[in-house]
Amino acid sequence: MKRPECDSGSVTAAVYTDIGSVEEEWQEFISRCESDHPFNSYYWLKTWWKHFGGEGPAIIVVRQLDKLVCCLPTTTGTVGVRGKGSFFRHRRLWVNTHSFRSGILCDRDVPQALHRAIDCLLTLADWDSLDLFYLPGNPGVQQNLKQCLASSGLRFLDRPGMQSPFLHINGSWDDFVNSLSKRRREAERRKSRKLCDKLGARIEIKAGKGAGLDEALNDCWKISRQTWKKARGSAIGSSTQLQAFYRDIASAPDDWLVLGLLYLNNEPIAFEYNLLYQNTLYNLKLGYSLRQRQLSPGQVLRFRMLEWAFDNGVECFDYMGNEAEYKSRFSNGALPHETVHIFSRSLRGRLLALYRLRLMSTLRRLKRRLTAIPLPLRESGR
Repeated sequence: MKRPECDSGSVTAAVYTDIGSVEEEWQEFISRCESDHPFNSYYWLKTWWKHFGGEGPAIIVVRQLDKLVCCLPTTTGTVGVRGKGSFFRHRRLWVNTHSFRSGILCDRDVPQALHRAIDCLLTLADWDSLDLFYLPGNPGVQQNLKQCLASSGLRFLDRPGMQSPFLHINGSWDDFVNSLSKRRREAERRKSRKLCDKLGARIEIKAGKGAGLDEALNDCWKISRQTWKKARGSAIGSSTQLQAFYRDIASAPDDWLVLGLLYLNNEPIAFEYNLLYQNTLYNLKLGYSLRQRQLSPGQVLRFRMLEWAFDNGVECFDYMGNEAEYKSRFSNGALPHETVHIFSRSLRGRLLALYRLRLMSTLRRLKRRLTAIPLPLRESGR
């Protein structure tokens, strides 16, 4: 379904409610964008909306002479100032904790198209804040966004986000292993010998939708129910919705999936769920059985997964998510992320901007000053 257009000469913008309207041109379009990764692909967005989509989809599409040059897929949500209630109306990109990566989708050769998208966004009356989570760091794209917002008279708040470690792969696996410290090399080899050689564990790596995929996925869900995430309710295996989502992603027509599974006594005890896209391996999910944690199954599987990446022409292993010691020990860089909150010109949008930009910073400064005041010294023994 299509809403009225925002015309400006050869550049036009329109709001759609169905991403299928741009399916045929999508993949060629994102190849012209800086944020070309699987989480901005048409299949991922379509699948994400199927399982997580809410109310009020608004897909802002900008074309130049009928060529797709910019797109902002947004959806609505209502949250209060502190995450509860429904006073403020929020829009956000199609991301959540099962994506961890978004991006401004704008043709790198037509940066001005983003300005037209923002003008079109202003014609929508159902939002007070547009929340752009998990924006990957790209100075040119971020600068263009902020210049467009400033020229449109929109106030915004930008906050630094997570740093996602990655490993750019150069040379052979042997070269990489030899580049590690002697202590690290020996530790990884010792864990592998104990688990695989002495205890007879085996590792299987499955690429694509080949035979046995359903059984392998079920093993992943089984492991996820034995991890620390089970207690928090975020384990894939504890939610039929999550299982259905990740099963659909595993069936992507481009054969993205690369599964790693570690078995001990024919029981699965660790898994990695990865996506291979344009020679980058994205680690989307992983887990290991807490009952076998003393054997370091997750570390043993990760080391073998990295070896597979080196041997199969992968150029980058993207660990996704936040920094962690188990990621940084085998990384040589980190991708910064940013969150940008854009406030509308509505009364509620201005109130929210006042709260986020002025009152919250004032309260934080006041708190810092109060905590810096020493408590009265207590007299003792008198």
